[in-house]
Amino acid sequence: MPHDPCRRLLLHAGAAGLALAAAGAAARPAWPARPVTLVVGFPAGGITDVMARLVSKGLADELKQPVVIDNRSGAGGTIAAAAVAAAPKDGYTLLVVASGHVHNRLLLKGIRYDALADFEPIGGIAQNQLVLLVNPASAHQKVQDLIAAARTREITYGSGTIGGVDHLLMEELAVRTQGRFVGVQYRGAAPAFQDLLGGQIDVYAGLVQAAVPYIEAGKLRALALTSRDRSPLLPQVPTLSETVLSGYDAQGYFGLVGPAGLPAPVVARLNQALNQVLQRPEVLATLRQGGARPLAGTPAEFQAFLRQDGLRWSDLITRLHIQPQ
Repeated sequence: MPHDPCRRLLLHAGAAGLALAAAGAAARPAWPARPVTLVVGFPAGGITDVMARLVSKGLADELKQPVVIDNRSGAGGTIAAAAVAAAPKDGYTLLVVASGHVHNRLLLKGIRYDALADFEPIGGIAQNQLVLLVNPASAHQKVQDLIAAARTREITYGSGTIGGVDHLLMEELAVRTQGRFVGVQYRGAAPAFQDLLGGQIDVYAGLVQAAVPYIEAGKLRALALTSRDRSPLLPQVPTLSETVLSGYDAQGYFGLVGPAGLPAPVVARLNQALNQVLQRPEVLATLRQGGARPLAGTPAEFQAFLRQDGLRWSDLITRLHIQPQ
């Protein structure tokens, strides 16, 4: 049978194309070929920044490339989130997310991204425990005393920001216990702590790490942890789940995402590296000292976590008509 010259030409062209594609793939350096940036939507020195820096060194070791921190603070972390949502989908610009990432859309105007659809989940970093605190002069010796009092009169609580976990968990506590908890908003945790120390407010849900020095010095009394499990830093302090609300769990969180559409191999490599970092003894020790626990897992598990956390607080915000003040 005679050879078809056109067919032969097409076969040669196809082979040449495959060879060029293979050569191009070989020429492209494996990811990552340059430094990776972790964008943090809060100032240097804050807890989100601390978490980012905690994992950045380990990630650099795992990825064999520098991992740098870029603090772009403002608007509750949404400026940084918007920048990463619009970043190239190459795995070199990532976002460290914190509590509020999903439900911020209900509390801040001008958000033009979808906190779930516009980001590729990589993995969780940690959850941080909170503890209900009162002044030592308070008549409330146990959390049951606090709940009983709130059913008969107004109990004032402080919160560092509208829509923060310290704010929303107290509003949820009011709903679930039918207590009359009245919020006093502050610009950050520090002034809330100061007013609690001074007796200007009745109760505050503070981070365990920040609360321990006050508790040990006898300046504040711990009533209950808001996490399901007790804290190794405060082993004698019961949880809300143990005392008044079975199964209750409210904590802050931190995690890592990138712009939606990241290549699957890049996501898998980042998730593997992050989970390896979270197993390091020095990282686990630092988390424990800060009243936090690792939130390791798969990208799908972290996305499910974000969805569930966002739905929980979004429903509460909508139901109670919580608005920025």
